[in-house]
Amino acid sequence: MKKSILMLAFFTFLMGNVYSQDSIPKNARDHFTIAYTGATNVEWDIEGDGIDVTFDLNGVKWKGKYDATGNWLLTKRELDKEELPQVVLNGLKKSEFANWDVKERYEYQTPNHRSLYQFEVKWEDQKKIIFLTPEGKLLPEMTKTENQ
Repeated sequence: MKKSILMLAFFTFLMGNVYSQDSIPKNARDHFTIAYTGATNVEWDIEGDGIDVTFDLNGVKWKGKYDATGNWLLTKRELDKEELPQVVLNGLKKSEFANWDVKERYEYQTPNHRSLYQFEVKWEDQKKIIFLTPEGKLLPEMTKTENQ
């Protein structure tokens, strides 16, 4: 009996996190349909501060974020080092973060930037998120310090 109740609670939780297209704001759905034509395995998730969407496009896994009213905020995908353009790698090597350990790297798109490269970097007890343009220019105004 206890096992049945736990299983019922678990499935209720899972079903509570599945969202139909109708529960997503129309402007988010419209933007997504136009911007990511051909996307497959689309999964929407409503969070407290907004809406996440994960999807595959041309065999690549992407994650998007919309605010609670459906305005597009960003889309990103994780990258392997080999996928980074050489000019971006050169920009990173010339920056103040050249000797920092790169923990993660993403291709990043926002309404203000068609393409950026985001890096999570670490040096001793410091951790930062930095952004470079496709031309390899560091954007210091977007640099964020993270707490360990």
